[in-house]
Amino acid sequence: MHEYDTALKLLLRESADLAMRQIAGDTPKWINVELPEVRNMRVDLLGETAGDQLIHIELQSRNDGRMALRMAEYCLGVCRLFERLPRQIVLYVGNESMRMAAELRGADVVFRYRLIDIRELDAEPLLASDQPGDNVIAILAQLRDRAGAVERIVQRLAGLEAGARDVYLRLLLISRRVARDGRSSGTGGEENADS
Repeated sequence: MHEYDTALKLLLRESADLAMRQIAGDTPKWINVELPEVRNMRVDLLGETAGDQLIHIELQSRNDGRMALRMAEYCLGVCRLFERLPRQIVLYVGNESMRMAAELRGADVVFRYRLIDIRELDAEPLLASDQPGDNVIAILAQLRDRAGAVERIVQRLAGLEAGARDVYLRLLLISRRVARDGRSSGTGGEENADS
């Protein structure tokens, strides 16, 4: 669902430093980019760390047998545009067990990227974080007490200014619904049925 894709991108981009460190090992400064090509490929998230490392993250809610090929295409498109290779991660947010290959092999070529199931993230540090985005993402990670976590997050969000509180409460509701209902169907995208 496009709404979920947008919500998760917003959380990761705006206020989830601890989650990003768990996912990518660093906190990038995000770059809004479309990769030029005959077909218009759009990456979900592309950022740059303080150490000038590009980090590309694709959000995926279904197993895709062609994921490695898509990631290779994105990698080359980013390299053409920025003249350097990105570190790549697919963040799986689907309900089914993750069954995608994390590499593409040919006779003289090997291409790899990192594949992470969001349920493998450690929710406790995310809940303890002072960033509301980390708190909301914790709902999608491995939790011991989901109801208690939601209550803690709502209490924290209540202390935010009205505009920010409304945004994060909406993101929390979307995340909670996705976690409860089996992470629903796809994250949107022009190029992909599931990005």
